Amino acid sequence: MKLMELENIDAYYGNAQALYDVSLYIEKGEIVTLLGANGAGKSTTLMTISGLIKPKKGKVFYEEKNITKLTPHVIAAQGIAHVPEGRRIFGSLTVEENLNMGAFTLDKKEKGDDIAESKELIFSLFPRLKERINQEGATLSGGEQQMLAIGRALMMQPKILLLDEPSMGIAPVLINQIFEKIEELNKKQGITIFLVEQNANVALQIADRGYCIKDGEIVFEGGAEKLKSADIASEYLGG
Repeated sequence: MKLMELENIDAYYGNAQALYDVSLYIEKGEIVTLLGANGAGKSTTLMTISGLIKPKKGKVFYEEKNITKLTPHVIAAQGIAHVPEGRRIFGSLTVEENLNMGAFTLDKKEKGDDIAESKELIFSLFPRLKERINQEGATLSGGEQQMLAIGRALMMQPKILLLDEPSMGIAPVLINQIFEKIEELNKKQGITIFLVEQNANVALQIADRGYCIKDGEIVFEGGAEKLKSADIASEYLGG
């Protein structure tokens, strides 16, 4: 079942076109990765899905509904959680306050139980966050901030998680740990993952399928094994 589909998307920043006729799909329960060099259009694709950029052409479908014209907060409330590039946590808020900010889409009547349930999951995945629950976000390491950004997104109990460059700015020792947790969210919690990455090697270790984007166009697609065997690093990822 297709959980999400992009159909012939053209997107712009002012007069500069960033995406050209982009089409892709994500089935329920998959981990799909979008690979590409810096400036290829990866983040633009995610921002188009989450409503931060409105395409000039094309449509975005979620659970077979056209969500292209919906506002970002309404899109998020559908069960689409976006972890942006650079994490964008609230540096002056504590870990717990940052997590609570992620619960804004939950039903007010059931909010208390849902928040407790979500935090239990997050702290089981990332024990460090529980250890630092009263610490301000700005004082966390890069890896801890990425854990917090993912945890904040999980507070809304999403059906699909959009992850933008989760390996960026993280110590190598923590990258594999974070990607193991991403895979665990998919396999054990049933959350569909759309993973944008420049680090093809680590992304393809957990992905079912992938797409390569270059200069705003999808130039290659296939299963993870096919992408591993293709010469994508030199052809599509800028080296």
